[in-house]
Amino acid sequence: GGGGDEASEEDAGEEQDVEGGLRATATGPKAEAERPEWMGSEPPVAAALDVDIDISGQEITLENGLKMIVVENHEVPFVTAALRLRAGAYTEPGDFPGTASMAANMITRGTVARDAEALAKELESHGIGLNANAGADGAAVSVSSVKGEFDRAMRLMAEVIQVPAFDEKEFTTLRSQMLVGK
Repeated sequence: GGGGDEASEEDAGEEQDVEGGLRATATGPKAEAERPEWMGSEPPVAAALDVDIDISGQEITLENGLKMIVVENHEVPFVTAALRLRAGAYTEPGDFPGTASMAANMITRGTVARDAEALAKELESHGIGLNANAGADGAAVSVSSVKGEFDRAMRLMAEVIQVPAFDEKEFTTLRSQMLVGK
């Protein structure tokens, strides 16, 4: 075998006991594939860069306990802010996988004050980028804009965090997109 788990021909395609439960064994042409010799046994690793990067910031704890880290760079008139939460997939109920990802995607699809189209137009017309995502151990909402639009960007970020609409039509559309992988 080429680096993966070995399985005999008689148990190809059957489940095998592995630590933590059962796992299916691969079958077909890919299961028989070998790593080409010219690739070597390990992927290539580039040498470490010899660069001194100073990313020092100031950590501030707000009255509500929220920690804010400020890293300034005055070379470009561009500002980015992100809210990171310890609330990713690991906090989901077992019978509702994907809830964190769905919620993160939904909050940027309209608020109680603006539907998805109005929010998108507001962001686009002012050159503001607004994103939300959820991973295994956390979720984040981030916003980026030129310095002159940052107050507006922060107001829009606060709006999607504090009063998302969770519109049923948007939910249905997003769910369909996620099910087909678009």
